[in-house]
Amino acid sequence: MFYRDDTRKNRMLLSYLGAGIRNGEKVICLLDSVTKEEILDWFQREKIDTGGHDPNRCLFVARTQDIYYPDGVFVPEKMVARWQCIVEEAKAEGEPGEMVFNNEWFRENVHPDDWPLLEQALKKCFDGMGKYFEMEYRIKTKAGEWKWVSSRGFCLGNDEDAETKPLKLSGTNRDITLYRQTQDALQASIRELAAERERAELLKMEKLESLGILASGIAHDFNNLLAAILSNVQLAVFKWKKGLNGIKDLESVEKAALKASKLTQQLMAFAKGGAPVKQPARLGEIIKETAEFALRGASVKCRYSLPADLWPVAIDGDQISQVIHNLILNAYHAMPDGGVIKVSARNVTVSEQNWMRLRPGKYVRVEIEDQGVGIPPENLTKIFDPYFTTKKEGNGLGLSSSYFIIQNHDGYMGVLSQPGIGSIFYFYLPAADEEPLAENNQKKSVLPKRKCKVLLMDDESLIRTSLREYLEAYGYEAVEAKDGLEAVKLFQEEKKKKAPFDVVILDLTVPGGMGGKEAVRQILTVEPKAKVIASSGYYNDPVMLEPWKFGFCDVVFKPFKVEVLCEKIRNLLAPALSAN
Repeated sequence: MFYRDDTRKNRMLLSYLGAGIRNGEKVICLLDSVTKEEILDWFQREKIDTGGHDPNRCLFVARTQDIYYPDGVFVPEKMVARWQCIVEEAKAEGEPGEMVFNNEWFRENVHPDDWPLLEQALKKCFDGMGKYFEMEYRIKTKAGEWKWVSSRGFCLGNDEDAETKPLKLSGTNRDITLYRQTQDALQASIRELAAERERAELLKMEKLESLGILASGIAHDFNNLLAAILSNVQLAVFKWKKGLNGIKDLESVEKAALKASKLTQQLMAFAKGGAPVKQPARLGEIIKETAEFALRGASVKCRYSLPADLWPVAIDGDQISQVIHNLILNAYHAMPDGGVIKVSARNVTVSEQNWMRLRPGKYVRVEIEDQGVGIPPENLTKIFDPYFTTKKEGNGLGLSSSYFIIQNHDGYMGVLSQPGIGSIFYFYLPAADEEPLAENNQKKSVLPKRKCKVLLMDDESLIRTSLREYLEAYGYEAVEAKDGLEAVKLFQEEKKKKAPFDVVILDLTVPGGMGGKEAVRQILTVEPKAKVIASSGYYNDPVMLEPWKFGFCDVVFKPFKVEVLCEKIRNLLAPALSAN
């Protein structure tokens, strides 16, 4: 073993040949240091080439001759002679001279898991099968603790028969417990990193798999809708050529287009495109109105527990209504034989330490409980995955879009279920700091008493042409512009002619040209009070979320019904029209 002198703090070499050592008895040992001169003398006696007595060369050769260890350098014949003297002196003083580092001692103190390998290595060394011995194993201390030891050594014998009759094992023992602990900790960290990387790869594969399922489902749904649109358009054209009425077929086209629009809205809920436009609202009214609408004509009824003192919540009313609609329909489908859906809400306060990872504060918890078939345990972890469904006619977007809508509201959605008993879907929504605005008895918008002038800007000619014709049919005067630059030019020209536009509709995105965001800035420099509506299919555009910050008065999301656009135009013109 190595010891460090407390005074000089330098390493010393302990050479041992098996003097008597027992628990509680004195230790007979030899602390010795070996100089370069002694090494060179030994080389000369053994007639070993030292490469011109270069110290580095000497140490290298010493290592190859089995007399050098990283722990120290041994000179066998000097060590043997010195050790014999010490042993004789110890015997004269009455100290025991028998060996205690024998098989019995090692068997009792070496760790049971390490002993077989250690015994085998020692046997090979003593049998002459391996002159050099090296091994790491655990050994029990006097205090009963396990310490890691690194043993290195080689066999020594008489000069005549050293190779065949080894007398003793010469070497070193080092306490490497700290090294092994550090090594084990490092290996554990490496294993954890590897496991984490494996988990990340597995999660990535699962996401890619979900994305593939999502893409396949989207393609299937849109192909069905496109097939419905195409077939009904062809049928309407065929009837028109035959002089027949094709109105119903065109109405079917409209229904299919609106379904496609609803599908895109559900998909946008998975991304920031579904970012809600939040306003303070009361959940009780929204829940009841939505549930009654979803279950109209159904055999299933709702039982409500909606306290009047529910805290207001900051929500996008349309999106939360969609969530409630999806959950009510899900509960209805779970009860094919009828039953009662329990709908409840209550105020809760979430602490900082919560497993849902919600911000601490006030929330409103909503629960929708059915008495249906329940959800199998193996499906609970997948219930909110896109396009996962157990229904024959379902697309699997209802629950998943609801889940992401609640997430985008900084809330949480979960489910509790027992097969054969039923399920409870619940979600948390943060309480609002402000009260909902009181509903005013607004005047209904009226049709214009004169032809109002509307400027339409869209890079898609099919859209702007159909809109222009529709607005003209409604009694408006509509002018087209293919990009923002042309729209600004037309606005300036009509302003100079004293025939300004009453309303401007700008498409936000124009590939290769000026879009609505830049166009509205230039229009407002010409007329600061201009009434401008933004139009876009990008739900995540900041302009569509907070239009007033960019100079717009209102927005319309593509695709939209023209009646909706006309209503927005009338609302903008209502004050001026009522004054005329």
